[in-house]
Amino acid sequence: MAWPIDPEEAEAGRSFAAGIGDLVAASFDPTGRWLACASEDQLFVWDTIAHQRVGRPIRLDDGEAIRGLAIAPDGRWCATGRDGGDVHLTPIPAQW
Repeated sequence: MAWPIDPEEAEAGRSFAAGIGDLVAASFDPTGRWLACASEDQLFVWDTIAHQRVGRPIRLDDGEAIRGLAIAPDGRWCATGRDGGDVHLTPIPAQW
């Protein structure tokens, strides 16, 4: 992942250490400000302006590993693709 996402300000090779173990998926919200990252059982949110993680991880402890994620166009939901073909919808906290 690279910071910042604004092509006018982009710096080649700039990155961050997510610190979440194995990263399996990532998706920006529609504004580009928030970046959701997923390990196999947790969602993490990064503020792309402050370059820091926001709040606590959202733990999805139902036994199915996350394999992909997407943010809804309205920015209010996160869909995670799970083992077994299920899709799990998680409401996005207000601080996003």
